[in-house]
Amino acid sequence: MRDRLLGTLVATTAEELDTAFASAASQRADAIIVFADALTTLHASRVVALAAEHHLPAMYLFRQFANGGLVVYGPDI
Repeated sequence: MRDRLLGTLVATTAEELDTAFASAASQRADAIIVFADALTTLHASRVVALAAEHHLPAMYLFRQFANGGLVVYGPDI
């Protein structure tokens, strides 16, 4: 079992989402946590698709990520 944390990958535009997920995959991340902000919420389906494409189990904050995500844990708004 690996005892390391890759750190934070940042995307500030929709185009940078591709790079962030590719970077996580190339660094052999075991999983990711996607924090909800305007970018990830607006592009929720793309975020879920990128996680699936790169075989990255993902944890999300809101239900719009639930279709295709591994775990959704957050408030019921």
